[in-house]
Amino acid sequence: MSEPSGEVFAAAVDDGMIGALTGLRDLLAGGGGDALSLVQSEVAHPEGEWLRAGVVWAQDLIRAGLLVREASGGVRARLRVGPSAGLWIVHDHPRSSEAPVMGVGMMSMVLAAFTPRARCGTVLDVGTGQGFLAILAARHAARVIGTDVDVRALECARLTAVMNGASGIEWRRGSMLEPAADLASACDLVVSNPPQLVSPRHVVSEGGASCAGDDFVERLVRGAPAMLREGGFFACT
Repeated sequence: MSEPSGEVFAAAVDDGMIGALTGLRDLLAGGGGDALSLVQSEVAHPEGEWLRAGVVWAQDLIRAGLLVREASGGVRARLRVGPSAGLWIVHDHPRSSEAPVMGVGMMSMVLAAFTPRARCGTVLDVGTGQGFLAILAARHAARVIGTDVDVRALECARLTAVMNGASGIEWRRGSMLEPAADLASACDLVVSNPPQLVSPRHVVSEGGASCAGDDFVERLVRGAPAMLREGGFFACT
């Protein structure tokens, strides 16, 4: 196997963090409405309130980066958790920054619906965001690589994967197809939900450089076939 082309994002996740994230998932899935309100709130709450909601793993969730303890002693959700298509998705609060890592939108759901799901070897998710498409691919692929230029997106994707029990996904940081150059002609499936509309008048910024929206997508569409082995598929919105 050749060496990865991009910067490998491999932030450590220990057993305590894994137990806390999967415990939170099970609490939310079991109807923990108070806990869901807390993990979707941008406001700090006393730790006792988290405990009463059943969130007994605050310290491990802080270490994992999902929660943060404020100077006042209160604990707030640094990242937001919500349900989507049977998964629990970790993403930014909508107003947390100028370019937040968004939750699963309509176009991601459409792409997920028409993406081929035959069992295969290698899947590449370009611009993985919060990791939704990569995690779906992990159900039918032996190897999944998710790439994104935004380290915060990769952080969300890593936590989303742990919460949903999707192990073994490789996360790489870099622009578009560059982090996966070593996978040329080796992918059975390439998926991508680019974060912009296709329009010459819509300017996007990616990897520190600006370009028209259709130029961005053109680069992706022209480059993706070179990543595929014979008979492979490219699925893109």
